[in-house]
Amino acid sequence: MSDGNNIAMVLLSGNDLQELGNKMNDLANQLRSGLDPNQAEQDCLRQQSLHLKSGYRVALLGKSSTILLREINAARKGISYCFQRDTEWNSPNGSYFTKVPLAPKGTVCLVYPGGFNAFVGIGRQLFKVASQKLETFSLDARLTDDNWDSFFKNPKLFPPNQDQLSKDEFRSLQAQLFLEPITLFEAGIRFSELTTRILCDGFRLQPSAATGYSLGEVSMLAAWNVWQGSDALIHRLQASRLYQDRLVGEMHIIRDAWPTEDKPYKERESTRWACYLLKIPREVAVQAVETEPKVFIMLVNTPNEVVIGGQPDACLRIINQTKADAMRLPFNIVMHNKLLFSNYDDLVRIHTFPPHNQPNLNFYSALNPQPLKLTTEAIAHGVAEMCCQSIDFPQLIERIYSNEVRVFVETGPRNTCTRWINEILNNRPHLAVSLHQKGMDEMEGILRAIAKLYCHQVDLDFSWLSAL
Repeated sequence: MSDGNNIAMVLLSGNDLQELGNKMNDLANQLRSGLDPNQAEQDCLRQQSLHLKSGYRVALLGKSSTILLREINAARKGISYCFQRDTEWNSPNGSYFTKVPLAPKGTVCLVYPGGFNAFVGIGRQLFKVASQKLETFSLDARLTDDNWDSFFKNPKLFPPNQDQLSKDEFRSLQAQLFLEPITLFEAGIRFSELTTRILCDGFRLQPSAATGYSLGEVSMLAAWNVWQGSDALIHRLQASRLYQDRLVGEMHIIRDAWPTEDKPYKERESTRWACYLLKIPREVAVQAVETEPKVFIMLVNTPNEVVIGGQPDACLRIINQTKADAMRLPFNIVMHNKLLFSNYDDLVRIHTFPPHNQPNLNFYSALNPQPLKLTTEAIAHGVAEMCCQSIDFPQLIERIYSNEVRVFVETGPRNTCTRWINEILNNRPHLAVSLHQKGMDEMEGILRAIAKLYCHQVDLDFSWLSAL
């Protein structure tokens, strides 16, 4: 293919170890005889229908014949071991095989990460690849409108000299971006829209469910066009004082709840509120915050990782009391606690839109034991309540897993939810993959995820790859 740094993804299938070995031997001989890796990819894609009849699949990724030959040699040993131990094989290059495919045993859920995972330059490369092929695989026309064009002209996200930035300059721009919550949130929403369309319109994935971590629930609804596009939502967020000076910046919500000595703005911002990631058992965190009325458990990421928020000195007392490994988070926003109930009506108003689309999948919210009802009132109040309460991500994942979901695909940006899901489900049968890994070519990240989905026998259409 022409993107992902020219990575070829060669897909093979077979009913047993011997058949897989024979096909890898044939491929190796063809590569040694001069077959171009991208031609090998296309030859295998044309035989896609044959893969559906075979019991096992292997995906080999490489940028050259030399690398693919190396992957084949590693795969021979790795796959043999998998047949002995009923396990999976991964190469550092992204090639993959599993002896125990999960799609026949369960369904697929898309996972949308939190609203502040975005970073400078996010999605520009991927959008370029997708926009060139809009007509080829009927990518949603919303991705070509003026709002997207304006988005990619935002210098805070896409500086004109990005490729020439030093590491220090990049860090400085990223630090400034964390002071722009709406810009971060919009970037996350639009990236999720883009990856969802590539996955579901391009590769024709048909998930049974979708969920979101924190404000990822909003990204989820926007990506599936439950509301008619994300532009109206983003305009409301930009116009609302909530994300200008109540939940961020001067944090008037904190001033109203906890009257403090009047201080200059810059000092006041850092002394009113802080968010910390703590590596600590959930139960220990719950006991600790009971001693500090100005500290809240905002998010439970895993049974042993939480995010607390509150008055900075009080947060530090919690950290000292529990002796937790802790890191102050770069973004500073008042979220997921009872103080937001004072702005509940504003949150409802911002998220009140008539449903535009009723996709055929279950949308899971952190606070609702049942799939979300796609009505104007249910969605608006559901999002508002989610903002006002602590979120328990393990509880959400356990509920989805109990409904026979076995494959979790994180849409990105980043791969935080994937890491947490692997820790939550541990050794239970599951697959968690992310479409995006920071620092990796964006199309390569998608190909690595697709390789795993293919080997787990998830139904996909590869005709889009043939056009790249």
